[in-house]
Amino acid sequence: MMAAGYCYNLTFIQLGLVDLGTRQVGSSEAAVATNMAFLALLICLTAILSGWLMKKRGWSKQLLLKLRMAFGVILLQTILTGLVQFVQTGTQFFAWVSLAALGLGMGVPVTFSLAINLVPVRDRGYVAAMITASA
Repeated sequence: MMAAGYCYNLTFIQLGLVDLGTRQVGSSEAAVATNMAFLALLICLTAILSGWLMKKRGWSKQLLLKLRMAFGVILLQTILTGLVQFVQTGTQFFAWVSLAALGLGMGVPVTFSLAINLVPVRDRGYVAAMITASA
C-alpha cells in the first residue's frame, strides 16, 4: 500500500495534476503551483491532525479500525481519480485538490501506524527499503 501510494503521489499527484491544471483546465502555471502548494499544506495539516486524533482517541491501537480507515482512503482516492476527467474549471480543480489532500493526509498516519502492527521492529528497516525500491 505504501509503495502504491508513493507511485500515485509521484506520477499522478506531482506530475499529472500539473498537466491537468495547465492543459485541461487552462490555468496558468502560477495558479497550478498555488493549488499544489495548498495541496501540500493541507496534506500536512490533515496528517498532523488525524495522527493526533488517532493517538488521543486510541484509534492507533485498533488494527481493524486502521484497516477500515486505510480502505476508506483507498476508496476516496480511487473515486477522485475516476472523477478527475470531469474537472474543467479552476474552482473544480481547487475542490478536487482539497478532497484529495484530505484523503492523502489521512493516509499518512494510518499507513505508517499499520507498520507498527504488521512489521516486527527488527524488520522495519528492510521493509522500508523494499517499499522504497518497489516505488
